[in-house]
Amino acid sequence: MRLSDWSVLAAKVADQARHNRRHIQRGAFTVRVPGSGSEVVAAFGNDNCENEGQARLALVLLRHALDEAGLGELGFGLSADESCWALLVRPGGPGGVGLLARFLEEAAREAWRIAGLATSSWR
Repeated sequence: MRLSDWSVLAAKVADQARHNRRHIQRGAFTVRVPGSGSEVVAAFGNDNCENEGQARLALVLLRHALDEAGLGELGFGLSADESCWALLVRPGGPGGVGLLARFLEEAAREAWRIAGLATSSWR
C-alpha cells in the first residue's frame, strides 16, 4: 500500500474508533488490512487533536516512542468530525500484534500523561 492508502485506512479506523469506542479516551486494537489478510495495529485517541495542545503534544511523544522502539508509522488519519485520531503501525519482531497493541496502548497513555504535565505549566 502507498502512504496515501495507509492514511485513508487510518481515517476509516479513526471513524470506527470514534463511533465504536467513544467511551475509551485512548487505546489500541488490531486492524485487518483489506485485500491482504495481514494485520496492523492502530493506536487511537478520542481527544480532539486538531484543537487541543495536549493531544498534539501527546502525538509527538507517541511518535517519539515509536522511533525509540524501532517501529515505523504506516499512516495517520482523523475521523470525519476530527475528534478522533488513529495511527497505524506494522507489527515486527516477536510478540506480533498482541504485544504491539499492548505497547501502543501504554505508550499512548503515557504520552497523554506527560503531555498533560507539560501543557498544564503553559496555562
